[in-house]
Amino acid sequence: MVTMVNNSPLVSVLITCFNSEKFIEETIKSVLNQTFKDFEIVIVDDASTDSSIKIIQSFDDARIRLIRNNENLKISKARNIGIRESKGHYIAILDSDDLSHKRRLELQVNFLNANSEIGILGSRYQCFGASSGRVRKYTNNEHLKAYLLFGSCFGHSTVMFRKYLVEDMNEPYSSNLFFAEDYDLFVRLATRTKFALLEDYLVKYRIHSKSITFNDSGKKYYGEIKVLESVFEKFFGLKNKTLTEDFRNRGELDFQQLVIVTQRILSALNENAPFSKKSLNKVYFDNWLHIYCVNRKIKETLPRLKYYFSFPGKIPINIVSMLRTIKFFLR
Repeated sequence: MVTMVNNSPLVSVLITCFNSEKFIEETIKSVLNQTFKDFEIVIVDDASTDSSIKIIQSFDDARIRLIRNNENLKISKARNIGIRESKGHYIAILDSDDLSHKRRLELQVNFLNANSEIGILGSRYQCFGASSGRVRKYTNNEHLKAYLLFGSCFGHSTVMFRKYLVEDMNEPYSSNLFFAEDYDLFVRLATRTKFALLEDYLVKYRIHSKSITFNDSGKKYYGEIKVLESVFEKFFGLKNKTLTEDFRNRGELDFQQLVIVTQRILSALNENAPFSKKSLNKVYFDNWLHIYCVNRKIKETLPRLKYYFSFPGKIPINIVSMLRTIKFFLR
């Protein structure tokens, strides 16, 4: 079990802030109200021009440490500063507009203390604001890593990781990837440690007009393409920009092209990839309808459904997936 060393807190909650006056107070309160108390809050303000600093300084709590950038360095560099300044053994990420459930730190610390082989831990999360809904993720190590083929396997604000895993990285969060820096970090950590995800919904993720979900889609696309290129090269030995872009834009390909892309990817998995062929097949299988059938005409669905049931790996069909499949074809 990990305990405090030299009076340092066990957990550093890292919050980066830029013009977050509408939400930062509620975000800080969600951390101060935690059932687990051995933490510090490291807030890196990235040269805010609104009242964010005044709101942060209104809290009279010694566990809050405010670091102020003299100029706007952008979120990746701000997070890297926060990691360097953090004193905790574990680092918990929380965006300045999101909220942590009061038992988040308690449950994540207990799990990591009991499972020393796990280096990074997420949870399920709930969206609220401009859109709402609950987001489920895989919980198994290999399934989480196989999902990196499709994007980030964690909701970033749900993540807690062991600080030592990133201490030798020059930039844990790459400053060149434009809103895919968390996705990139998870890809790099995939070969360093095991992943896990709690089934509990421990974070509320706020959707609003200034969130990345609504903005900078072009930069986000560029960042995701660069990380996907890294996934293909590291895990599949594929260095092909056309294949990367085809897979990223798979909704625009016809069915035969999609089958060719799928077969090429599934047959190219490296032996040293951090997940097995079986895990890759399962994750690909689970996401088949999402990959190929959404927004397609009904007349196109039968060959897709046939391919769905003949999917490689001989994986038993999950009853929930079956019900979702039936619902899709009947809508």
